[in-house]
Amino acid sequence: MIRFVHGINLVDAPPDSELGSAQAIALETIRCARDFAAGEVKVDVVCVPDPGWSGEIPADWHLTAPLKRTVSDLHRFSRPRRLPLLTDILERIHAGIAADFMIFTNADIALLPFFYLSLARLAENGYDAMVINRRTIPDYPRVSDAIPLMAAEIGGPHPGYDCFVFEHRTFPFFRLGRVCMGSAWVGRTLLVNLLCHARRFAEFRDYHLTFHLGDDQTWRNEEYADYQRYNHEEFLRIFNELEPSCSRLASPDWRSYCLDTGGKRNFPFFETEAEAAKTS
Repeated sequence: MIRFVHGINLVDAPPDSELGSAQAIALETIRCARDFAAGEVKVDVVCVPDPGWSGEIPADWHLTAPLKRTVSDLHRFSRPRRLPLLTDILERIHAGIAADFMIFTNADIALLPFFYLSLARLAENGYDAMVINRRTIPDYPRVSDAIPLMAAEIGGPHPGYDCFVFEHRTFPFFRLGRVCMGSAWVGRTLLVNLLCHARRFAEFRDYHLTFHLGDDQTWRNEEYADYQRYNHEEFLRIFNELEPSCSRLASPDWRSYCLDTGGKRNFPFFETEAEAAKTS
């Protein structure tokens, strides 16, 4: 039986706020997906709370100690925000539970009921590191009774990264620097670590396994541009540290995949591998 440890960062947001209500929906879908997979896949859920978070989680989930520092403790920004560091979150997720694979999703990413079973099948097909792209759906009323309709909504593809799966044993070799959550380049930071430590990596760009309510992208606001610059600089430093020991990064397509944006970006051969997984 494949063992997953699924970690999320519990964000300190009012329950009636956009993020707080989306987080509540995400937690309920995690519970449902875990129940759906019971007996076939072992899933431990680890919640890493922001300072000040208050709420309830199922009794058999794991709640770590609250995070102690934020990026504003390390760097000066025009508008200080209490954004946690990616490395602090993942270290807590990794430390407490033995597993075959770690899963990390953003706090507002909801799961389809067959999420864990699908990941298990992909792992059995030889994938040891995966990115699952979300589907963006209309902004439904944020109540649990609406979750079945949310799950039925096909939505549209999203180019960003907010769901990562990788072998538990590889995490101690990751280089995450001081990249903070809540801004750009978080996904690319994890992406380059996954592809540098995996035997068979794939980004699944059209699977209907996760969804997100709406697509406001408030982190793109100009008032937070210095956070994007900060994360980009951290990401480039991490990339330069990984490059000498990662043979994939000698390929122009893989380099473009990690570094470029928009129309300049190339995608490597893994797309063909991802298609093969559907028929294997």
